[in-house]
Amino acid sequence: MAEQLTYGRQISSDVWQTGLTTLRSSYRGDGFAYDVEAMAFFMDIRRPAGEVVRLWQSRGGANYSMDDAFSLPTTTKYIAYGNIQYANADAAIYDTQRACR
Repeated sequence: MAEQLTYGRQISSDVWQTGLTTLRSSYRGDGFAYDVEAMAFFMDIRRPAGEVVRLWQSRGGANYSMDDAFSLPTTTKYIAYGNIQYANADAAIYDTQRACR
């Protein structure tokens, strides 16, 4: 099983956007298609004393499935070389974010 790391971008003071590429076609032969079995998210936080700790966002210690993100209708953004599928705001993958409000 291959691991894939994806960096996020900050879209507001307390929200970061991240994602993963599961399909890329190419006429040069460097395309790919991934079947995602499970996913989780983490961030490295530097504490005031300088210690760096890794905080995981998961489902109580269990990874998320693709259905946790994409079983509800998605929002599609078309881009020059394909499209991006955004998870529904009510998707289970956002349960942790909702719990923090």
